[in-house]
Amino acid sequence: MDFTIFLLAQIPPFLYAITNLIDKNLLDKYFPENGEMTLVIFSALASIILVPLALVIEPDVMSISLKSIAVLALVSVINTLLLWSYLKALAQEDPTVVIICYQMVPVLTLVSGELLLGETLNTGQLMAMAIIMLGTFIAGIDFKTEGKLTLKWRTLFFMGIACLCWSSETVIFKTVAIDEAVWPSIFWASLIQVFIGILLFAFFKKDREIFLERFRSHGRRIFALNVTNEVLYLGGTTVTYLAAMQTAVALVLLAQTFQAIYVFGLGILASLLIKSLHKEQLDRRSVAAKLVAIAITGVGSYMLLSA
Repeated sequence: MDFTIFLLAQIPPFLYAITNLIDKNLLDKYFPENGEMTLVIFSALASIILVPLALVIEPDVMSISLKSIAVLALVSVINTLLLWSYLKALAQEDPTVVIICYQMVPVLTLVSGELLLGETLNTGQLMAMAIIMLGTFIAGIDFKTEGKLTLKWRTLFFMGIACLCWSSETVIFKTVAIDEAVWPSIFWASLIQVFIGILLFAFFKKDREIFLERFRSHGRRIFALNVTNEVLYLGGTTVTYLAAMQTAVALVLLAQTFQAIYVFGLGILASLLIKSLHKEQLDRRSVAAKLVAIAITGVGSYMLLSA
């Protein structure tokens, strides 16, 4: 990977790390019980932010084919499932652990990239992926049960779904953006995402009621956090798509293994300086497991980028 592209690929994980802490704060403070779908609805509706931006950059959005629009609709559906699965995992776990689990993405991306794009990785890169998976396994160990070695199966299950969705949507988006311009693709993907948000708001009555009630009671705070969150997330997603156009998708996503470092560092700072925002699990065993998992996935990422 070109060093410039590598630096470009570091922007999304840092932005995502901030959104991870904001997501956790929203779930814990404002949506403590089954609030995942409520946040999904807001996120989908907030995708409207990218629509006018894409129009300004590339007004000729109607040049895209109907087939490509259909594929982008699939991307939007996958993205919705991704967000819901991620929030289900985040609701019960530290952001650092959740993001370490995201390192399963490159392995799944390799498979989807080979099937859809014909991209291949060498033996050294495959070995690096195995090391990354080991780090993910360590992050999934549950240290709360004394005398037993158990895994956080629920967290790993939902993150497995999220990782599969993330790798698939990025690869599928690239198959469209290769033939079509990037910004028209972003325009249609965002517009369809808004439409999905409208459908969810209309048909998920309980989540709509929760959203409206929380907005009435904590409107300004929730609005400020969500808008900030969505701007950062959509910005990171846009940079990811642009970087994916310059090199193999798997390598772009692997560069984002640094997100775990950013989340852990920011989580510690927030826990020490802004306790009302975030409270990281900082007991000895949890910290040790996170550091080991981050180190192992980091080594795997370095090996992959050097292979």
